[in-house]
Amino acid sequence: MIEIKDLWYAYTEKDQALRGIDLTIHNEEWLAILGHNGSGKSTLSKLLVGLLEPTKGSIYYDGIELNEKSIGEIRKKVGIVFQNPDNQFVGVNVKYDVAFGLENRNIERTQMHELVTKWTKEVGMYDYLEREPNTLSGGQKQRVAIAGILALNQEVIILDEATSMLDPDGVKDITNLIVSLKNNYHKTIITITHDLDLAKLADRVIVLKDGQIIGDGLPEDIFKQRELLQSSNLDMPFKMRIYHEAMSDPILRQNKKLEEILWQYHLEK
Repeated sequence: MIEIKDLWYAYTEKDQALRGIDLTIHNEEWLAILGHNGSGKSTLSKLLVGLLEPTKGSIYYDGIELNEKSIGEIRKKVGIVFQNPDNQFVGVNVKYDVAFGLENRNIERTQMHELVTKWTKEVGMYDYLEREPNTLSGGQKQRVAIAGILALNQEVIILDEATSMLDPDGVKDITNLIVSLKNNYHKTIITITHDLDLAKLADRVIVLKDGQIIGDGLPEDIFKQRELLQSSNLDMPFKMRIYHEAMSDPILRQNKKLEEILWQYHLEK
C-alpha cells in the first residue's frame, strides 16, 4: 500500500506544483490520475519514485517512508515508464535494455537470459531482441520499458503519459498490455494521463487541478461530473458523451429502450 500524507512540492516560491495531497493507493489497484498540463500529475509521479524530494509531507510504501535511506529498497518495488520512450532506452538493443536493471542487481546470467526471454515474449517484443532503439516505434519502446520493469519483478508500475506520444495502434497495444498486467500479474498500476478512454478502464480515478485533488472515485462516477471535468480542461469519454448528449434531448430521453442501449454501450470496455 502507498500512503501519501500532506504532500507539497514547489519548483520555486511562486510555482507551487502540489498542495497538501492526501492519498492512499491500495495493493493491486489500478489508479488513473487525471489532470490538464500543469495540474501536478507528473510532479506527483516523480515524487513517487524519489526523483524529486517533497517540500513538505511524506510518502510511505508498506509503512516505510520514502527518503534517502530507504530509496534504494523502495525502487526495487516501483518502476516508471515516462512519456518519451527515447529518454529511457539505455541499451544498444532490446535485449540489453531489458537486461540492464538485472545486471545492476547482479542477477546470474542464466537466470537473466530466462527473464529477458520470458518478459519480452509477454510484451510481444521477443522477436525484436537484436533491434536497435532507433528502429522501434514509440509503442514498441514503451513495451520494452515495461518488460524491464516486469523482469525486475517490481510491484508498482507508474506510467507517466506513456500513451500520449503514440499513434492509435500504439495506444491500443499499451492499453491492452496494462489490462493484461492488472488481470494476470496483480500489479499495482498508476497511470498518469489526460486520456479519459484509458482512465475509464481503471479501478479508480482521481482528478488533479492546481496541485490539489478535486475528484476521487470510480470512473463512472467521476465521468458523470461534467462540470468537474471541464473545470480541469478534460472532457467525458466518447461513449459517455454520446449518452449525455442523447439524454439531454427531451424527445430521446423518453425512449427508455434507447437510454438502456446507450448506457450499456457506455459501460463496454
